Amino acid sequence: MKKNKEYIIAGSLLSLAIVGMVFAYNSESVTQKAEEQEEQKIAFQEVDDGEEEAKDEVEDVSNILAAKKEEEKEEEEKAEPEAEPIVEEKQEQPQTQETSSKPEALHFQETLIWPTEGNVIMNYSMDQTVYFASLDQYRYNPAVIIGAQVNNEVKAAAAGKVLDIFNNEETGCTVSIDVGDGYKAVYGQLKEVSKEIGDYVSAEEVIGYVNEPTKYYSEEGGNLYFQLLKDDKPVDPMNYFQ
Repeated sequence: MKKNKEYIIAGSLLSLAIVGMVFAYNSESVTQKAEEQEEQKIAFQEVDDGEEEAKDEVEDVSNILAAKKEEEKEEEEKAEPEAEPIVEEKQEQPQTQETSSKPEALHFQETLIWPTEGNVIMNYSMDQTVYFASLDQYRYNPAVIIGAQVNNEVKAAAAGKVLDIFNNEETGCTVSIDVGDGYKAVYGQLKEVSKEIGDYVSAEEVIGYVNEPTKYYSEEGGNLYFQLLKDDKPVDPMNYFQ
């Protein structure tokens, strides 16, 4: 009986020892685990601090590079000479002449070119009258009447400027041209006049064609009425023909 009691006591002490050892072990494990967690926390904090510091350093370097680049750009701009503004040269436009044959100034050379093919059928006569067959009467003649085929070309007897184009009962379609120095050349019995008032013509330039004669020259047939005026007074064209 006494021996069994000793066994029970010994077993209880052993159990207490085991429980104490387990408790001590668990306490040590908890403490160790807490220390490990603290170490890990410190390590993570150091890593985060390192990353933040590295990030700050990268930003600092980027800012430094950007500032340096901007400074270099400003220096290059200062070094480059300012470009002079490009000024386009305006080309002088040639003055448009009324025609290509416009003379600088009208000047009559006191010579005339024969204005159409044909012979004189009625001479200039202001000193005495001449017979007009179509009118069956004698009259003064302030022009020369050149017999010509209908549709013959009529050319300018001298260079000049067209003053007037009109229709006349006697001379039909008539063109008056200023040839300079107070002289005017008058062409009658025309058609298909190619010029207009204000146009310039050169000597021998075609100005129209011979038309059918008016009733004043029906007996004389196709012709060109050609008159030369000096200060609006008729003069004999025959004195000027080459």
